[in-house]
Amino acid sequence: MAANQCIWLLNTGMQLSGSNTSRITNKTVTVTQWIKTSANKEYYLANIDGKTVAWIPKSTFSESEKVIARKRVKLTGHVKGGQSMYWLLSSGITLSGLNTNSIVNKTVTITQWIKTSANKEYYLVNVNGQVVAWASKAIFVQ
Repeated sequence: MAANQCIWLLNTGMQLSGSNTSRITNKTVTVTQWIKTSANKEYYLANIDGKTVAWIPKSTFSESEKVIARKRVKLTGHVKGGQSMYWLLSSGITLSGLNTNSIVNKTVTITQWIKTSANKEYYLVNVNGQVVAWASKAIFVQ
């Protein structure tokens, strides 16, 4: 979740709470309500450990993608440059902070394919027998 302003929902409308989401970054947040305002903005009501924190803009909330399908594959090819790479954690798939620029001209081997609850597909990228990270299926070129 990127740091963003927390919001209170009052009878008079939405108002900044004076705090931001940096204090709840990387914590497990339970969303109990969703609203869409007349300004076409969407907010989630965030709760941590059963306590209401605030309304947060939907755009700052990152939902965990869970693996719903997995299979072993054997593909060889290249990846497009400048693309995000990911780690697969027990909590779901998350950005690794790496991109494909360092491996763009190298032959990569794909050893696994996964599909997530967000209906996205990823490949496990290996270079010279070493796992690099997961990457979107769309960036792989055979």
